[in-house]
Amino acid sequence: MVVQFPNVRALRRAALAACHAELLAVTRTASALAGLAPRKKSPGRGGPEDRGLNRAWAARKRAQ
Repeated sequence: MVVQFPNVRALRRAALAACHAELLAVTRTASALAGLAPRKKSPGRGGPEDRGLNRAWAARKRAQ
């Protein structure tokens, strides 16, 4: 398909729009892939699953 552009500015604007659309697609794909395989946090980094570990550590620290 051939598209006629009236001037160079319109051509640049169309190229920028195409690049922006491609960047958004890549970003969304990367976000979706990252959401499928979340990284497991190491202990002590916070969050509800670490609350017991943090309390036990604090209790041991107070006992010293």
